[in-house]
Amino acid sequence: MNRRQFLTMVTAVSAVGLARLSTPHLTFAKGLTPALRQTLYRGTRDGKLYESTDGGKSWQLVANFGTHCTVDQIVTRRGGIYVHIICSGYSFDLHSTDARVWRTA
Repeated sequence: MNRRQFLTMVTAVSAVGLARLSTPHLTFAKGLTPALRQTLYRGTRDGKLYESTDGGKSWQLVANFGTHCTVDQIVTRRGGIYVHIICSGYSFDLHSTDARVWRTA
């Protein structure tokens, strides 16, 4: 693990703790990621991706990959958002620059 990966992980863990306190209705915290332009993302076990632009005070649904899918991991980078999805036993990665239009990574 290099320094950048370590700092990303530490930031994500810190953000998970803060988001859990403010959003009890979202039960799947593994997908919470660090801010991308002051935006937080969170995935759920039923395939939904939420976005918060106010530091986790409120959440808006931005993508629904289907109830048979799980948003397993979210990583934000300079080029956009990378989401690891598990659907019906298969897993794949998606990439988006705006969390609206998704392409396979």
